[in-house]
This record gives sequence, structure tokens and C-alpha cells, in this order.
Amino acid sequence: MLKIKRLVIFISLALLLVYFIVLISNTTFSNNTNDSSSDIDNDDNYSYLNDRYTKQQQLKQIVVDTVKNHNNEITTNRLNSTSSFSISIIIPLYNQLKYIKYTLDSLVTQSISLQQSYTWEVIIVDDFSSEWMAKERLLEIYNEYSTIFTTITLIFNSKNLGLSECRNIGITYSKGIWILPLDADDLIHSEFLEKSLKLLKNKHNNLNNNILVSNMYKFVSESNFQDDKIVGQWNIPKWDSSIIPNRNLLHCSSIFRKSLWEMVGGYSNELWFGWEDWEFWLRSDRTLQNTTGTGLSVDIVGGDNPMFYYRIKPGLHSFCGDEYRLCFAMFQTVNPHLYAVDDIILAHRYISTRGKLIRQPIQKRIKQFPNLPILYFWMGLIEFHSFSNLKVSKEHFENALKLNLNSNHDWQFMLQYSLVLKETRNGYFQSKSQLDQLFDKYSHINLKHNFNKFY
Repeated sequence: MLKIKRLVIFISLALLLVYFIVLISNTTFSNNTNDSSSDIDNDDNYSYLNDRYTKQQQLKQIVVDTVKNHNNEITTNRLNSTSSFSISIIIPLYNQLKYIKYTLDSLVTQSISLQQSYTWEVIIVDDFSSEWMAKERLLEIYNEYSTIFTTITLIFNSKNLGLSECRNIGITYSKGIWILPLDADDLIHSEFLEKSLKLLKNKHNNLNNNILVSNMYKFVSESNFQDDKIVGQWNIPKWDSSIIPNRNLLHCSSIFRKSLWEMVGGYSNELWFGWEDWEFWLRSDRTLQNTTGTGLSVDIVGGDNPMFYYRIKPGLHSFCGDEYRLCFAMFQTVNPHLYAVDDIILAHRYISTRGKLIRQPIQKRIKQFPNLPILYFWMGLIEFHSFSNLKVSKEHFENALKLNLNSNHDWQFMLQYSLVLKETRNGYFQSKSQLDQLFDKYSHINLKHNFNKFY
């Protein structure tokens, strides 16, 4: 009987203790909610993201400053003058030495010479090529063509940086009013520059929205372009700003003003898998619409006749050709404000499942560009969902929040960070508080409704 009484007393005390713990927790949660709600209304206060990070700690990657910090080696026969050229041809190069001379030869045969009223320059950017004696062989090629081109420059990257940054480096160094990106294995028709520059002259304006592009032949050859090597053709569709978020309408070798590149901040280094040209056209179009009310304006050079020749290499497959859905999911998260909220959440979920495939290339990209928040965001997704690595995932999301200066990313970064917090020890109430604030702040895009459809 005595044992039963003691057991009843023990249970009563235990229940009383649980009651006080719940009461204290609810009081703390209420106080946290009230404090955070005052923070979220102030755009200059980032404490609702993470108390440890302040706005002053955030880093903004500026293209020109980044390029200057690469300490590249430059060889050029270009005179040190302040005069500009009509057009700068930017040729990124990585282990394409057996093709580069064919590309340069397509410039040698241009119908418009450097001595005419239109002036142009060639800038080759080698992305730390690993082929045998690559640097020595490139210098030989430079010496050969410097006797033909009076304005040719060869830039050696001190480390591998990727296609986007090679273009940014070349354009930063360029003095052309107009820019033509040309990959080191592709070719252009002998009249392409002449027709392009005359068309630009006839426009009689200096608008940033002008784009020139040619229809494209796809060809398979280990040497020069020949008609019997053609395997396909891409006719450029009519430009439509409403389509560009979901379909690329221009190829990479389209001519644009350097001032447009400066306006939008250059090519993005976020897209390690490719599509950097598509993202550049999309961002350019939306930036122009927001600043001038008019998007890109595209003209076709050469009419129906293709004047750009794109080399296909047998046996090589593009990552996005095999993993289109994954690439498009990451592409959407780079510009989330251009897509429906539920599409972005679906993109998060799909990226989360492909960790084994993309973990290593994203880690490599972070080493190249450690200040890009979207890279840490992707790592947070895959570490949490693909590898159940809660601690590492939380650290990646915190890095993304710390580095982020783009308000378009706020809700997606904070949403996934809150879900990770929910799984941490003592993180449930903090997660709930942050989600409630997030849903209130983004009620205009029905974030809570879309969230509840998936979680």
C-alpha cells in the first residue's frame, strides 16, 4: 500500500513538472515571435535571417573587381591607346588547341579588313588548359596570327575559372563598343562581320537592347566547315520576352553592346553546368524592361542563310542534354522571381534528390567562386535530403543567407533553412516562428498556400 502511495506522489510531481516546462516554453516562443516580427518589417535589419550575420558582413561579387584579382598573364600587340574598336571578338579556350586555328582562320577570311572604317580586335582567354605544352603552343599560334591581326590579345588564366568568367575577363579587357563571343571550336561566315556592322550602323541609335544573331549550321568535322559535314540547322525564332524564361531563343555567338554587359553585371558564374548565355539573355531582357520599359530587340544577320557554324563533337554529350530537368530546376532557382512559387518549390525538391550527381561539381565551383550564395543553397538542399547531413546542410544554408544581397532569393533561402532548423535539437519553435513571419511577409505570392501543398 505504501509503495502505491509513493508511486502516485511521484507521478503527480512528474506531471506538475511537465506542466511548468510547457508553460515556460510557450512564454519563450511568444516572446521570440514578438521580437522577430518587429525585425522583419525593417528591410535594413537582417536578424530574422540569422542573428550572427549582419548586412555589413555580406559580400557582393562585382565582375570587374573579380577579374582584376585573377592576376592573369596578358600578351598583346594592341597599342596602349584609349581609342575603341567597333567590335571585340572574345574567344574562351580550354583544351581546344586543335580547333582554334580554324576559328581564327574564319576571322582572317572576313570580307571587312582591319584597315577599313570598321575596326575590330581578337581576344583569346585560355582557361588554364591542361593539354601537353598548351601554353607554349598557344604562344606559337599567337605569334603566327599577330602578323595578320594588328589587334590580337592572348590572356592566360592563373587557374581554371569556367566559360562564363573567361568571357567576363575578355570583355573586361576589351575596347570594343560591340561584343561577339565566339567559342574556340566554332566558325563564322566570311561576310558575317561586314553584314553585322553595316546593319548596326544603319540603326542610328545607341540603345543597349539591340542584339544581332545569325541562323546556325551544326556540323561534324575535325577540320574546317564543309557543306557535306552539316548535320543540322537552327533557325532563330522570333524574339518573344514571354518565352525566354522557359526556352532559349538565341545562341551564344550573338552580338551585343558592351554597355549592356556592364549594365547587367556580366555573365553569371553560378551556372556551372552551362546555359550561361541563356541566363544572360533572360537577365538582360528583364533588366532592360525594368529600367527602360523595353526588352531586347533582335535582328537576324544574313536572312535565312546561316552564318554561324557550330561544331558537334562525336561521342561527347552535354550534361544538360542528359539531365535537362535537373539543369532547368537549378536554372529556375537562380532567378526565382520569374517563375511560379510552386514551380520553385518543385525545383527545390528535384535538386534535393540528385545529390550524388551534383555534389562534386558544386563543391568545385564553390572553390572557384566562394562568394556565390546560390551554390551554398544547392549544397544545403542536397546535404539535407540526399545525405541526411543536418549539421553540414545548416551551415550551407547559413552561408547562403550570409552572402545573399539579392532580395529575390530571400524567401527560398529562408524557407529551406527553416525546414532544416525544424529538425535540429531545440529548433522547432524557432523554425515555426520564422515560417510564420515568412508567410506573412510573402502573402502576396501565396507562399503559405504553396508550401502546404508540398510539406
